[in-house]
Amino acid sequence: MSFFDEGDEPRTTRQPRQRRQPAGDRPPRRSSAAPDQQTLRIRQGVAALIVLLVLIALCIEWAVYHRDAVARIRRGFAARLGRAPGGSA
Repeated sequence: MSFFDEGDEPRTTRQPRQRRQPAGDRPPRRSSAAPDQQTLRIRQGVAALIVLLVLIALCIEWAVYHRDAVARIRRGFAARLGRAPGGSA
């Protein structure tokens, strides 16, 4: 007697497939890959806001770095001018 010959397992029954409606009777399906216009505008707005925030952060970082660089240059010139030969220190 084979393992597959045992009859104690119930047989699976196939469910009949539902018939498709003709294309003219049903509303057109939207593809999941193409979002609607409102969703698209919201996503574009969020992306624009993120880009704007990143640019503002980079501008602030540049301004702080530039201010520190100018201060270092001024201190460097002041130190060189104060230590110039013949000058009073």
